[in-house]
Amino acid sequence: MKRAILGSLVLFLGSALLGCAPAISPRVQAQTDHHLQFPDIQAHPTKYQGKLVILGGEVANAKTAPDGGTLIMVNEKELDAELRPVQGNVYGGTFYVKSKQWLEPDRYMRDRKITVAGFVTSPEGRTPVIEAKRIHLWEHPYHVTAVPKSWFRDDPEMKTWFASPYFDPAHKGQF
Repeated sequence: MKRAILGSLVLFLGSALLGCAPAISPRVQAQTDHHLQFPDIQAHPTKYQGKLVILGGEVANAKTAPDGGTLIMVNEKELDAELRPVQGNVYGGTFYVKSKQWLEPDRYMRDRKITVAGFVTSPEGRTPVIEAKRIHLWEHPYHVTAVPKSWFRDDPEMKTWFASPYFDPAHKGQF
């Protein structure tokens, strides 16, 4: 009995600690150049080739690359202490994230927050490209807006039909 309780406690504490894991591992964070900021990379991308950086923002577009990997266009945003892109409409510019692995483009949909650790590589035009070492895709912020009354014509029973879990917030009220 004591062994079962102890095993359950260890399992619970282990899973709780995994939930607190950072977006980018401390080992990778220690290897990055903390003084290098996105405006520097954007101004002189070839100068910083090979540097390991951590950048983040909101996904603008994701597509499968010709080599079978994935190319993600990201609108850069400042990162907070947890390396999460901050809220707001201020963007620093655009950069590409190149992953050698195929990543499902449907998961990397527009406006998803993303944090990337990777190496600065040769730019595409004037847009910096980051070769991904680690990618952290933050949970999707479902914004369920109020359903227009015209959808349920003031019928209280219909109002609950359009509420969660039946209403798909990914469509944001548009079908």
